[in-house]
Amino acid sequence: MKKTKLISSLVVSATLGSVAAAPIVSQAAEATDNTEKTQKSFDETKFVELEQAAKDRVEQAKSDLATAQEALAKLEKETPEQLAAGKQAIEDKKAEMPAAKEALAAAKEAVAAEEEKMEAAQKKYDEIVAMAQNEIDTSQKLIDEKQAIADEAKEAVDAAQAELDEAIADWNAEQEKQQPAIDEAKQAIADAEAKLQAAKEAFNASETAIQEANLALEAVIANINDQDNVIAQANAEKDAAQAAVVQAQVNAADAVNNLNILAAELPAAQAAYDTAQAELASMTPMLDNEIATSLAAIVAQAEIIKSLDPTDPANAAAIAAAQAEIANQQEFLDYSQREKDTLTNAVAAAQTQLNNTAAAYAAAEAAIGTTEAELQNTLAAQEQTNQLTDEKIAEAQAIIDQATELITEAETAVQEANLNQEDKLAEMNAAELEQAEVNTVSQAIIDEAQAAIDAKQPAIDEAETALQEANLALEAAQAEVDTVTAEQQPFIDFAKETIKEAEAELQVQKDALTAVQAAEAEAQKTVDELKAAIADAKQAYEELVKSTTAAISDAKNAVKEETAAVKAAEDRLAGLRAGAADAKAGNKKADVSGESESYQLGYADGYASIIAPDTVDVDKAEDAADEAVDKAVNKTTGTVQTAAAVKTVPATAGGTSDKQYPQTGSAETLAASLIGLGLVSATGAAMLRKKYRV
Repeated sequence: MKKTKLISSLVVSATLGSVAAAPIVSQAAEATDNTEKTQKSFDETKFVELEQAAKDRVEQAKSDLATAQEALAKLEKETPEQLAAGKQAIEDKKAEMPAAKEALAAAKEAVAAEEEKMEAAQKKYDEIVAMAQNEIDTSQKLIDEKQAIADEAKEAVDAAQAELDEAIADWNAEQEKQQPAIDEAKQAIADAEAKLQAAKEAFNASETAIQEANLALEAVIANINDQDNVIAQANAEKDAAQAAVVQAQVNAADAVNNLNILAAELPAAQAAYDTAQAELASMTPMLDNEIATSLAAIVAQAEIIKSLDPTDPANAAAIAAAQAEIANQQEFLDYSQREKDTLTNAVAAAQTQLNNTAAAYAAAEAAIGTTEAELQNTLAAQEQTNQLTDEKIAEAQAIIDQATELITEAETAVQEANLNQEDKLAEMNAAELEQAEVNTVSQAIIDEAQAAIDAKQPAIDEAETALQEANLALEAAQAEVDTVTAEQQPFIDFAKETIKEAEAELQVQKDALTAVQAAEAEAQKTVDELKAAIADAKQAYEELVKSTTAAISDAKNAVKEETAAVKAAEDRLAGLRAGAADAKAGNKKADVSGESESYQLGYADGYASIIAPDTVDVDKAEDAADEAVDKAVNKTTGTVQTAAAVKTVPATAGGTSDKQYPQTGSAETLAASLIGLGLVSATGAAMLRKKYRV
């Protein structure tokens, strides 16, 4: 299975080992022991794949080395410019400090002047507010005196409302006391009404029962009279069932008769077919011979005519004779062909007749089964019909025989319904008398209870009158409050407006003081920011020196690593080719222990790809090669670098640019450093990494 690996030339893992190398070398050694030196023909498919991968590895390693060298050169060229820009940023910020300190001193003087003005403005404001507040207090005292009278009137209203509430509560208590007797009396009236209504409904139901009994009597008489029709209908159904049986028997007989006729016709049709077939068979050889003879004679005469010159008068007689012979032979040919066609058509007609007769015979056989089944079904249906109709006739006759008893029973039901209605009428009359008595007694109870409730109403009326008088007194007192308030409000409003104007004048001075204080704070902020900016610029310069030094070191290490990667890739290609060459030559494996690990792996893979290609897994071989390259690269620096966060500080020649300088360390990658310095783009940094191998 193919796989894609992203191998960074800058971030090399120290954990990768040569675990995969040993199994591959072992496989190659085992394959070598099992291969005869006399082998002459080799499958080089795996070797070609390995060699192409090794070539690609060499090309990629060289490309990565060129990229790393280019990045190092770019760093060594541009680093002095970056350092100079960092120093200039410090000097630019220092140059701004004198003007900022001068602005701060001027702001402090302005604040002192405005504070003196503020003290005078506050004193004037306090005097104006004291005078205006005195005017407000005098007017408010007059209003409060009238409001006290209105408050007393309000208390009187509340007292009257309390008396009214008490009277209403007394009425409600009496209402609650008398309500059970009223409810009980009303319930007695309702119960008597319900009892009367039930009696009326019972009487109406008895009337309905009389009507239903009369209808039942009429239905009994009608049913008795209809039984003759029921018997006649049952007999008609029996006749129809018998007719169906007769017709089914006729159909079954017709089917048998038809089959007998066809059974006689079928041998005749077969004989006619056999005769026609035999005649065709006996005549065909003779007719075919005659047809062939005539055709041959016609062809021979045509050749004679073709050989003669029609323009030569001497040939006229011979040509005419040949043409006559052709005409004569054509007549024989047509006659023989007609005879053969007639015989063939006769066979076809006989075949058709035979097929039709056989089909009709098969249909007749099927019809016998069908008609027989229909006859049996009809007989079963007749039996069921006879049973049902006999039952109907018996039931009808029983009704006729019991006619007197049935009529007597229905007439008795009518008489009982009439007697029941007389009883219900008596019950209804009794319920009406009872209702009249209950209504009289219950209404007396209701009237007495309502009189007790009504006796509480005068107290409520008196309390409502007292409440109305108290409300009128409250309205008069409130009117005096409103009059005094209307008279004094202009004085209060004028005094409040005077306070507002004084507050506005004081606010103007406050705003002026706030403005100069804000200017002082802004000037102080500018000085503080310049101090911080100078400190930051110095720190940025120090960090820039550290980061560029580290970046150049990383770039140099990258060149060393890529040089080692190129060497390892070239060793693998050389070893691969040497191993394949020894295998093709039938040589035993050479001792290459003195060579690099990449060479040794390449030699083993090349040798195995020739003598035992089935044991070679290209993907695993390339994985082992990757690990060997990684170990060779790690040996150049002795450390494994990993990605770390990049700290950035602003520091440019102008002091205000957004240019960012990376803070790198021992764990920083060269790619991240270059992007942070702005020396390469993200695409350029990506070129420093190994891309993809499939």
